[in-house]
Amino acid sequence: MRKLLMLMFGILILTSLVSAVTSDAIQDPKFIGKTLEGITIYDTCTFDGFACDSSYSCTFTIIAPDKTILISKNLTTHSGDVYSYTLNSTQTSQNGLHEVISYCTNVTYSGKESFYYEINPAGVRNSMIRTVTISIGIVFMFIIAILLFMAFITYSGKSPMKLTYMILSFTFFLISLNLITVSLADVIINPRLTSFFDSFTAISFILYWFLGGLLILLWMYTTYNTLIYKKMLSDAHKYGEGEGGFGI
Repeated sequence: MRKLLMLMFGILILTSLVSAVTSDAIQDPKFIGKTLEGITIYDTCTFDGFACDSSYSCTFTIIAPDKTILISKNLTTHSGDVYSYTLNSTQTSQNGLHEVISYCTNVTYSGKESFYYEINPAGVRNSMIRTVTISIGIVFMFIIAILLFMAFITYSGKSPMKLTYMILSFTFFLISLNLITVSLADVIINPRLTSFFDSFTAISFILYWFLGGLLILLWMYTTYNTLIYKKMLSDAHKYGEGEGGFGI
């Protein structure tokens, strides 16, 4: 019981870390873009409550998540009080939160401000609801995996049921790991880690099929043996009574 409580406590700590990483990395981005797809970002220019006229020019400087300069003082397209800039697919290859420094000026006035946009593989805005939902799913799957593993350890019946507990426990554990990788994938900026998560997901998909097939074969074999055993009992009972020999 003590070991089970320690495992559950460890799961809760792990889930809290996942939630913290997911929520802390998001600083209310103004725009959300998908990895390797173009995105248009924009900002408004006003001075003293009035829209900037055509005498103003605005530039964007973008700082990537790894603190490198993606673009530096690039001119934007002016339309009314909106100044926009379109990033191509090459410029959205890095996942994470990007800072945009908007600088507008004319011969008299100048000013700057910052805003953020986020690039992630799904192009989906992170939210507290999404984070909490994934965290609950991780905890739920881990608890099921632990309960099934405890059943595998403590079960003293026939081996098919014992092996079933073990296979299902591993499957639910794998699902919980996949949920963790999904929750982290949107905030990972290191391409090697992103590649690792992609490989892990692909391997997991193969393992799901393997475990499912193994479970089917296990119960097909068990069912076949059960039917043969029942037929043998039926034949022994039948011929034993017909020949006056031993009965069952």
